[in-house]
Amino acid sequence: MNQVKRQLTVDQSPTEETKKLRNEFDVSITCFENLSNEIFCEIFDDMNGLYIYQAFSNLNYRFQQLISSSLVRFKIYSYPSLDKLNTNIYQQLVLNHKHQIISIDTSLPYLNSYLFLNIFNIDSSFERLESLIIKNIEGDLLISVLINLISLSRLFSLTIQLNNKVVNLNHVYQLIFVLPALKYNKLTIGGDEHLILLSMATNKQLSTIECLIIENHLTFNELFTIISYTPKLYRLHFHHTYKRDKSIKRMLPMTLSNLTYLSICISVKFNHFEIFIRKIHSKLKYLSVNISSKDITFLDAYRWEELILQNLPQLEKLSFQYFDRINDEYEYPSKLNQFCSSFWMKRKWVFGVEIVDDYIVYFIHPYKKRWYEYVDEKIINCSTDLFKFNPLILNTTSWDVFSESINMKIQRSLTLVQIYHLSIPEVDVIVNELLQILDALPDLISIKIFSLSLAQPKDLYKTRFDVSYSTKKTNKITKFCLDSITDMEEVYVVMKLCPYIVYLKIDWITDINEELFVEDFFKKINEEFNNQLRLLCFNIEAADDKTIEKLERLIHLKKLCLDYTIKREVDHIFLQWK
Repeated sequence: MNQVKRQLTVDQSPTEETKKLRNEFDVSITCFENLSNEIFCEIFDDMNGLYIYQAFSNLNYRFQQLISSSLVRFKIYSYPSLDKLNTNIYQQLVLNHKHQIISIDTSLPYLNSYLFLNIFNIDSSFERLESLIIKNIEGDLLISVLINLISLSRLFSLTIQLNNKVVNLNHVYQLIFVLPALKYNKLTIGGDEHLILLSMATNKQLSTIECLIIENHLTFNELFTIISYTPKLYRLHFHHTYKRDKSIKRMLPMTLSNLTYLSICISVKFNHFEIFIRKIHSKLKYLSVNISSKDITFLDAYRWEELILQNLPQLEKLSFQYFDRINDEYEYPSKLNQFCSSFWMKRKWVFGVEIVDDYIVYFIHPYKKRWYEYVDEKIINCSTDLFKFNPLILNTTSWDVFSESINMKIQRSLTLVQIYHLSIPEVDVIVNELLQILDALPDLISIKIFSLSLAQPKDLYKTRFDVSYSTKKTNKITKFCLDSITDMEEVYVVMKLCPYIVYLKIDWITDINEELFVEDFFKKINEEFNNQLRLLCFNIEAADDKTIEKLERLIHLKKLCLDYTIKREVDHIFLQWK
């Protein structure tokens, strides 16, 4: 591809030669067949094999030869809504080119799963098949497919989504484990939990699987039995059963020396989780835990520290979510900010809160830059203090009123952690509601909201926006982001409500001319507001260097600001002044 680009690129030349070269270029572009076979193979790599076969199999002799050559590798995608024409094309493609197919991704028709066998009767003749994805398959049909897969020496990846008519799950696992080259396996099972009665593996029954994703609920005993077949495992994901399970206490420890990534969904008590971690002897570097247990011990930072220091010394990344409903029966650990100690800060693992309708979700994830940290520190000091990095995300579907339920959730979370950053995505926040939220969160440093609604009568919010009130309640807020605005008044409300902001960002300006926006913005600052604000970032669609020149002329002619700098990063304009 690069060679072709180099051939079509010319230096500047006299007019006649340039015209000649341009004409030759135009001719070459219109002659699609002039492209090399190698380029066609690159194009075919990104196409559904059905479309390749349909378009080129009968085009001419050259393409008939090309699509039959070993250079072309077919990737097949098929779906339940196969019409008769496409079914026939698939059958012809598989009949003539099965030895060139490297991947199949199919979702079976719900009413006639056996149509799959009529098209893809997979056997040893699929000698280059590397990846197979089958969705909505019945248990009996799956058994027949798995038996045939044993003859494939290049099948590295297998993804199966079973419906709830499982016949013999033990047999399914036994057949998967004997596939000779399998590295990746994902198994999703619908319906109720299914009993697995495999025996522990012997040395002669070991699988080549390295990545195992099990999307059905298992007891610890069932899990240990399954992974006894996969000593090369380095990545594991599974769901623990919702039923009461004490089988972990009876299990012998297991060594998985290659295991570095573990992702689990659990509903057990913390002490059972501890036992599980201690019985898996590995070198975990990444641990992800999704917790729906009522055991509040999962929010005890000291228990986590002890578990990690004693059993996971090589852990680099920790991610967990704990789902909590408001229930006075369960009280949080008494000490505030447990997850803000030096242990957590050293590893850059950040604790935060998300309120989602009926739940409070407490989470830990590795540190990621916040929206204001992408600014060059030479422009403005946005250095990170991880001790004050705890965010609250209000992600609720109803914002008609600031409900008592939301307030209770905020107050409950504040008994566990101080909140310094607020994010309200995807909803319009009414000013009065924002004021009530700010009342509840006195330590905020930054705010990011989707948009600010001025739907209530103007005299109402004007009477509430007393500067002294704002100073008392919002004097720590120095960074504010509005994802979208439709009226300049929204910006003025923010500036008056939070008079100490240093950095204001607006991601999307709707139906407002950028020159009028900049002019009105600086006039408002000069007339009414204090001098704290120093940086404005806003988005202009398709901004370019001419946009910067136009704004510079405006600022100069209108004398809006004397000492300033302006720069563009893609569509974002940064205006800084002293």
